[in-house]
Amino acid sequence: MMRGVRTSQKERPSSMPSFHRGRFVVGAAVVTSTLALAGCGAGGVMHKGSTALQYDGRTVTSQQLQTATDEINKATGYGIDPANVAQVLSIGPEIIKAGKKHGVVYSDSYLRNKYKKSPLSDVAVEALRVNDISQTLSNAGNLTKADTKKIAAQNATLNPRYGSWVKGTGPTSAPEPWISATPTAAGPAPNGHPAE
Repeated sequence: MMRGVRTSQKERPSSMPSFHRGRFVVGAAVVTSTLALAGCGAGGVMHKGSTALQYDGRTVTSQQLQTATDEINKATGYGIDPANVAQVLSIGPEIIKAGKKHGVVYSDSYLRNKYKKSPLSDVAVEALRVNDISQTLSNAGNLTKADTKKIAAQNATLNPRYGSWVKGTGPTSAPEPWISATPTAAGPAPNGHPAE
């Protein structure tokens, strides 16, 4: 049973992160997250292509992310892609804290039983936990602006192939192409696209 006072619609974010209908959904108020895309310096995520995501002291490899995505799709039938999973994981720490505050906690064994159509890796379980907690909090009206400010204070780094975060907007799709052209003498290519 969840505790907490239902907030007014005015105080609540318009939507929460989820895998609902195969799309990751976040309202502008939800993700004002600060994400540093470390694609410029040596040793950044762009230079370590096997790294998909770094958040809360954790690193998820591209292989772990792909495996989790495949497992989630088999277990749920969602049809999501790795970018959806990376974006859900990146907001997880504060979503889980907000869930605990409202008595919404899902154990690994509960989630593995709920989604038993496919064996689940630890990364898949964590993504499903974040998804289910965020949906429960949102549906009950228990995710407030204060919670979203905590989410915005998180730090995470996504490999650009999995998208990016725009402060005040939320996750965005990976730009096409996500690998930038070789810079010319005229300077770096804006937004990863060749200068005209």
